Amino acid sequence: MPALHAADGAVSYSLEYRGLKLVYSGDNVPNKWFLEEARDADLLIHETYFTVQQLIDFKDYDPERAHFVSNVVHTPPAAAGKLFQLLKPRHAVAYHMFTDFNIVPEVLAEIRTSYDGVLTLAEDLLVWNMTPDEIRVRKVQAPDAVWPAPPPVPAGPPDGEMVLPSQWTGMVA
Repeated sequence: MPALHAADGAVSYSLEYRGLKLVYSGDNVPNKWFLEEARDADLLIHETYFTVQQLIDFKDYDPERAHFVSNVVHTPPAAAGKLFQLLKPRHAVAYHMFTDFNIVPEVLAEIRTSYDGVLTLAEDLLVWNMTPDEIRVRKVQAPDAVWPAPPPVPAGPPDGEMVLPSQWTGMVA
């Protein structure tokens, strides 16, 4: 069931299927709707942003703006940890920050000030496989540069008439 709360932040979703529950927060701060819908989640995915100090150090934000962005517009890691501890999911996922070597230790330390459960810091190409018995985290193995799929065999002329750019583009001789 969706928990729509546009006045208090982005949309979140609670999806239940075959006895498993996935809860996903949009890009937002913790709010009462999320707390109501996110209880008993197997997989709880919540937006977690940089700390105030990271915004100052790595993004050159002034302290006032860094505080606003980290604590008002987004969920700082320490608050995400408190949220995870309160909701006690089988597996928590923090997303929306870079997982660079100079970011991760402080984010983890902040989350771990209050949350000691199973946790993943999300990054591109991660996959969570949920069953009643376990939640497995895997990373997709894919090439960095992928060529398009080959054309059908035998390759024929394009469908329809070829349309050339208009003369005003300067691309037509």
